[in-house]
This record gives sequence, C-alpha cells and structure tokens, in this order.
Amino acid sequence: MTHELKKIIEAYEIASSEHMKCVLATVVALDGSSYRRPGVCMLIREDDKMVGAVSGGCVEKEVSLKSSSVR
Repeated sequence: MTHELKKIIEAYEIASSEHMKCVLATVVALDGSSYRRPGVCMLIREDDKMVGAVSGGCVEKEVSLKSSSVR
C-alpha cells in the first residue's frame, strides 16, 4: 500500500499545481468480504482521472460519480 499511497500523493501534488480539484475516497469499514481492506484510498481528479483503487475494479466508477457531489 505504501507504493500506491506515494502515487496518490504525487498525483495530488500535480493536480494541485494545476489548480485542479480532487477528492480522496478512503475505505473506512467493510460489511462482508472485500478484495481490499480498510485504509485503501483512491484520488479522483475533477477531470475524472483516478489514481489508486478502493476495490478490485467493480465500484470505482460509482465512487467517481459520487465524488462529483463534493468537488
């Protein structure tokens, strides 16, 4: 996870330097089984580029859609 977190921080720094808004989605709890564990993060930029993952790929699009309400 450390490598993924470094990529997220680098992506945020780039987006910030371009004055681009971002949302950081973080898994805080699970209900049932999951591919990823609590603590994983995903950065969603206002241009809809994503860095990191909160699941095995099945919910990222939904998280991205929901993130638009807080940007």
